[in-house]
Amino acid sequence: MKPKDLKIRERLECIVHQNGREVHFLVRVQDVESGRIRVDQPIVDQRILHLEVGTNMKIHFHRADGSYEFDTYIIGKDQINMPCLIIAEPQEMVRHQRREYFRVDTSIDTTLIPHESSNHKDADPIEAEIVNISAGGAKVKVKPSDFNKFGRIGERFLLDFELPTKISLKSVQAEIVNLQKFPDELCFFHLRFIAIEDAFRREIVVYNFHRQRNQLSRWGSRHYYHR
Repeated sequence: MKPKDLKIRERLECIVHQNGREVHFLVRVQDVESGRIRVDQPIVDQRILHLEVGTNMKIHFHRADGSYEFDTYIIGKDQINMPCLIIAEPQEMVRHQRREYFRVDTSIDTTLIPHESSNHKDADPIEAEIVNISAGGAKVKVKPSDFNKFGRIGERFLLDFELPTKISLKSVQAEIVNLQKFPDELCFFHLRFIAIEDAFRREIVVYNFHRQRNQLSRWGSRHYYHR
């Protein structure tokens, strides 16, 4: 894929480093010109994120054939017309095939904290269980009462959990992309990770690889499916 193939209004997941911390945010493509891409002015926690010209960025976006990422930097701003950032056209885009994000069954306690953008941002955190995970998302079992209250496509959370192989709690920003509710009152949120540290994404890939290998050796059959 080439930069010119980016679509207007396509959503990009961006990562920058500012004041010693990693900052994640979402923007949409406004326009694609020769050598440059115009994107929305980023908003984080309901405030404009001010970034300097020259700031390096790592960008991810998703298509049916896989996930893409590229490195770029800010080459300008436009505050006169529609406020936006102007970023350099990348030299290359790296595609990660969907099989790299294979899922495995698991059981991990988690807490879902309503995101600042949510109408429920002042609600109490949800205690839940991750029953299936990939580096791109998770299937989470929730109580019927929480399902009825928060179960809407696009609802966002901060997902706090730690992998069984680690002892450090991590936070991932996620949004609901699908819902399941069964007659026996089993309820699930299907979440997509929209802001996750690259290092933690790699930890999930490694965890899934080892868990899948153990499952295959135990059951002698494939026990995972693709995202």
